[in-house]
Amino acid sequence: MELTKKDLVDINNLLSQLSENANPLNFDQLAEIIKQKNFYIIAVAVRVPATQQIIGMGSIIFVQTLMGLKALIEDIIVDKEHRGQKLGERIVGALIEFARTKNVKYIELTSKPARKVANKLYEKFGFQKRKTNVYRLEVNPRP
Repeated sequence: MELTKKDLVDINNLLSQLSENANPLNFDQLAEIIKQKNFYIIAVAVRVPATQQIIGMGSIIFVQTLMGLKALIEDIIVDKEHRGQKLGERIVGALIEFARTKNVKYIELTSKPARKVANKLYEKFGFQKRKTNVYRLEVNPRP
């Protein structure tokens, strides 16, 4: 699929619903992200007369570590106007199935505790909350 400016608008709209800290991407940034060898986006689109709108998405990245190949699921979001239609379930299921084709050892994801519906969905798929600390260091924080 060729990336369009409409896709950029739709993706930025979804990212803003995912996090108030999301900075809008420009076309070149999104194109660079999508070009990464081990990065994939699964999107759900709805056909609106004469166009398509991306109404849900999730991304997955594959990382080879010393312990084996793992996958990281990120940025799962369904547009607020289209929630309650099991679209998130379809996206997560598709990401898991795609990871299986790559023979990953495991899949990881993180989710804010406040996203109760999302957390229940992940548990439904068999994800288990780990007893670990997650650390983050912002090396180059965005303005």
